[in-house]
Amino acid sequence: MKITFLGTDTCIPSRGNDTASYLINDELLVDVGWNVTGNLRNLGIDVTSVRHLLFTHMHHDHIISFPSLIFHWTQTPPGRDVSPLTIYGPNETLERAFDGVLAFLQADRFWPNLKRPTLVPLAEQDTFETETLSVTCIPSDHAVPGRCYRIVDKRDGTVLGMSGDTAYGPTLAPIFKDCDLLIHEFSGGLGNVRGLPSKHSSAIDAATVASEAGAKRLAIVHGPLSAREKCLAAVAEIYNGELLRPEPLMSIEL
Repeated sequence: MKITFLGTDTCIPSRGNDTASYLINDELLVDVGWNVTGNLRNLGIDVTSVRHLLFTHMHHDHIISFPSLIFHWTQTPPGRDVSPLTIYGPNETLERAFDGVLAFLQADRFWPNLKRPTLVPLAEQDTFETETLSVTCIPSDHAVPGRCYRIVDKRDGTVLGMSGDTAYGPTLAPIFKDCDLLIHEFSGGLGNVRGLPSKHSSAIDAATVASEAGAKRLAIVHGPLSAREKCLAAVAEIYNGELLRPEPLMSIEL
């Protein structure tokens, strides 16, 4: 499995970075940060070659360049045809988010005959497949409806766990069990964020989940990168697996 980190930062990313978003096997885009089209093009990837878009949840920093992605499709020959794209996300909010994109772009005015993408609302414990991937979800515990994902490469069985934004809880370890890599948020840094209404995780929470799940590798993202080394040191006291330090536009193979 190939994983490209398009961004690893918090909701207001530092220069040269983007908020947490990823490309899996060059076919599944997970969340869209501030500059998804620019990030893909900087990697030499044709934006319209990515036919699957998956959202963890619909907070602004995870969907902020959703309109620019759809606009790019409308301007690419043959144009006005977004039908090859399939978009997955929480069933409570996916359609509303896409309708908001169309309203922002004034699609009814400029492209009344727009060929729309396929929307696949994901309920609890739904699954879907792409050409190379099999994806399973459970609900996250966040301030808005969200999903955590277990992504399996059908070719070699490698497993990626993605927490999205979520508070720590007992349902996380089972879906991430024995994964080859767990990508887990640490928005709370080294603080104790359990029970707070924002419903995020700390670095300690990420380490705890990785340990409970038996994850082989752990990458903490979407947290205070200025404190990442201190957070990793604290994580290493709990989690015995390999710790990754992903950088923006970096690709790894599992």
